[in-house]
Amino acid sequence: MKIQKNGLFTHAAEQLFHMKHLETEKFNMLELLGKIPELQHLFRYSQKGTTLYKINSTNKNELSFPVNILDRLHMTKERFSRYIETTCKHLSIQHVPEKDNESNVFFSAPIQSWNPMYSTPLYYEQLSNTYYLPLTTDPRNPKPVLPELLVHYLLLYNLSMISRYETDWWYDLLGSYSSEDYPFIYQFLNISAQKIPYYISAFLLAEPGLFHGK
Repeated sequence: MKIQKNGLFTHAAEQLFHMKHLETEKFNMLELLGKIPELQHLFRYSQKGTTLYKINSTNKNELSFPVNILDRLHMTKERFSRYIETTCKHLSIQHVPEKDNESNVFFSAPIQSWNPMYSTPLYYEQLSNTYYLPLTTDPRNPKPVLPELLVHYLLLYNLSMISRYETDWWYDLLGSYSSEDYPFIYQFLNISAQKIPYYISAFLLAEPGLFHGK
């Protein structure tokens, strides 16, 4: 999917999240599906590999990451700490080096005050009240991390185009159930029906001036 310069998506991205200059970006469906926490079990089952890391929350104000995440992201502990503090600046996450050990890297964070609507680059799993960190981040080739509401928008738009213009493929998908695409699409549509209203509610109920989507 290539983002168009003018359209509802770019307008929503700018108005809700202050994101501009997305018209040069391209996204594919598998990449976008990988941003949805509730689909991680399907990624593991299909052996496509996990795309999000479930963050440990040891209490209301603390996050921890296992040190093996550093190998996955190709970062040193210091580089990872700077990356988290910089990209999650709006979430007030701070490294706590004195608590680090051989197994974990610790951060302080006011988790209870977060609004999942504006938690990007972290993604939120609603039922378990858990946040996830994307594992596909490449600091050498930075790419905009879309808020999950925009991820749902792009996926729904592309599926609508497929069902309208690729009717043979859509018919085969619904008639045979043999493709791996079917469970991903089926689960996504069920999740989207729940999470889009949730995110819109989170936006409407946010305290004025507390979250800016930056």
